[in-house]
Amino acid sequence: MTILSNLPGYQGKKTLVTRDQQTFDIIREITKMHEQTAAAYDKIAREHWHRTPLETAKRLFYFIEAHLPYSEEKSHEQTVKQPQAILAERLTFGNDCKHYASYINGVGAALCRMGYPIDCIYRFARISDFL
Repeated sequence: MTILSNLPGYQGKKTLVTRDQQTFDIIREITKMHEQTAAAYDKIAREHWHRTPLETAKRLFYFIEAHLPYSEEKSHEQTVKQPQAILAERLTFGNDCKHYASYINGVGAALCRMGYPIDCIYRFARISDFL
């Protein structure tokens, strides 16, 4: 995957943040990872731009659908990942909605920093909000 070759090397390191995570802990870690990985997303964002914000969003959706298999994490094994981990672990561990949101928002924020006419934000919800 050529996008992965543009990112810092994937080390496979994992850090336990808390044994008993709550929704707030996961949100905090996603937003922290978003800030920490901005430079990495800056390296790959242009590859996802396609003419307009809507076309770019479609392209990102189809990229994820084609290349990042979905695998729901167990409630006691929630992770957040750097973009190189999202890409490198796609066939071994898969990714879930947190990883998809992180990738899309990471690319969107990077494109915005580069001056592209795109806005991207997170929306956090619990599954119980929909039941």
